[in-house]
Amino acid sequence: MESILLKIAEHLNKRGVHWGIGGSLLLVRHVLVDTARDIDLIVAESDITAAMDEMAQIGARDVALENPAFISRHFAHYVVEGIDVDMIAGFTIHHATGDYVFPFDDRTITEKASIDGIEIPYTSLEDWLVAYMLMEKREWKADIIWAHLHRYGVNQPELLQRALLQPLPEAVVERIHALLHPSSESVE
Repeated sequence: MESILLKIAEHLNKRGVHWGIGGSLLLVRHVLVDTARDIDLIVAESDITAAMDEMAQIGARDVALENPAFISRHFAHYVVEGIDVDMIAGFTIHHATGDYVFPFDDRTITEKASIDGIEIPYTSLEDWLVAYMLMEKREWKADIIWAHLHRYGVNQPELLQRALLQPLPEAVVERIHALLHPSSESVE
């Protein structure tokens, strides 16, 4: 998977696309899970056309299963040398109390790795904690991130604070507050 990731990064970087790795591959990066079965790319809406042009050069666009909970502005599924790659811009999750728009700006990229001289940007655990808490059947991923942040501390509290400005279920708000204010009663 690393060789595919490097190929993607090389193409997106040469076009100046603002992008970042998220999903399970982010969890692998932080040693929270052992493996990822696909690559999730978050892309700035202003760069989606360039990103799709680059992905078309290295992979085949494939039909993705639709999920009514995801109402993202742009979603494209590719297969690159047998690896599934999801590219999302304007990532939006519909939930019981509204729509949560995954923030994607310069603050979202909290780490950059360099492999063979190719820069790989990674999105934040804090942003993915909120996203996973809102996704059905991904609660276990939220629990893993929450436990990690609870144990080792929140590195980007401002990202959780800005998440609180969007419509969120009360249970999600309580869990975020428990991380931001660990001296108060914890919700696990």
